[in-house]
Amino acid sequence: MRRIATLPSLLAAVALSTGAAAAADAESVSPSFAKVRVAVSYPSEITPTAGDADQTVLPVVTIDEFPADAIVSETVDLSGGSEPRVLATLYGTPITEEDVLNELWERRGKETFEWMVGRDILQRELRRLRLSVTDMEVGDCFDAHLAVLRKAYPHLKRADALTRAAAGMPPDEYRERTVWVELALRKVMDATLELNDEDLRTYYASVQADFIRPERVLVSQVFVAPRSDAPGEEIPTEEDWRRAELQILEAHNRLRLGENFADVARAYGTGGQLSRWVKRGELLRELEDAAFAIRPGSITTPLRTSMGFHVLTVEEKEERNVPSFEEVREEVLARFREERFVRLAGEFMARLREKALESGGLVLADESLSGE
Repeated sequence: MRRIATLPSLLAAVALSTGAAAAADAESVSPSFAKVRVAVSYPSEITPTAGDADQTVLPVVTIDEFPADAIVSETVDLSGGSEPRVLATLYGTPITEEDVLNELWERRGKETFEWMVGRDILQRELRRLRLSVTDMEVGDCFDAHLAVLRKAYPHLKRADALTRAAAGMPPDEYRERTVWVELALRKVMDATLELNDEDLRTYYASVQADFIRPERVLVSQVFVAPRSDAPGEEIPTEEDWRRAELQILEAHNRLRLGENFADVARAYGTGGQLSRWVKRGELLRELEDAAFAIRPGSITTPLRTSMGFHVLTVEEKEERNVPSFEEVREEVLARFREERFVRLAGEFMARLREKALESGGLVLADESLSGE
């Protein structure tokens, strides 16, 4: 079913699209919601050709409803005229489907609307430019996206679950509407990139503070915590602290005699850490002071903290370092390109949207959706 979007149906569609991604756990979509998408379509009689280089074929906004069996088992009627469906009653007050949609729109509706319309206008323009993006490029970029999404959604494993959680779409559609668009847009932006080392050096000078490598040490520790042997006792007694202190003194003596640090940590420690790089501010103050004061290869005296007793050793130490431009040139270039891409892509998309509005290709039913 296809129809020109009216404001009520448009808002409802956006709210549903937003809600499905935000409310579901991404492994499945709640059957209480129909999956409705605001899409940008084009008059069928307009077919862009290679001669369209100086023109932009502008879209109109329509609504596409997915087949009911594609994601959910129920379709929401957006045409109005029927009583709102009651989802629950809370102490006598009904909570309707309309209440939920209105709440979703208030929270994220306009933001989602702007993203969806901008994405589809951009995708059409990039297609018109006939940019070459290979399947290998799409595959590599998609894998990079999944790596980022797995950090954002560590409880999700499948690609399908990850792309639905992030963008409300299955992997194939995500590749087409997100990954391909990003790659094509980067090609457009990179085509105008003219950069020499002098420009890059000037940029590095403005962001050099972010590349400074702070002083740090590679530290290991033996840690002995006081433990109560009395059943039901959780707070260590003074006797428990004395027993833990004797253990750390024995461990320290064995280390002084030259025994392997890792072996002693395993024999005495109740939570020792081995070979961890730390910067100032990442340890308890008393441990930090001791770790940064000793020379690599030496050990500290036993240290008492609120958690227990510690003996530290430092394997390596790196002084604070301000890298030269040559040392970090590739990192600086990557950062410069990314910042430039974000800025120019935003300007490019804004121009496309403005052209669509001026030509009448994009008609907003409400001025509040103008994005200004």
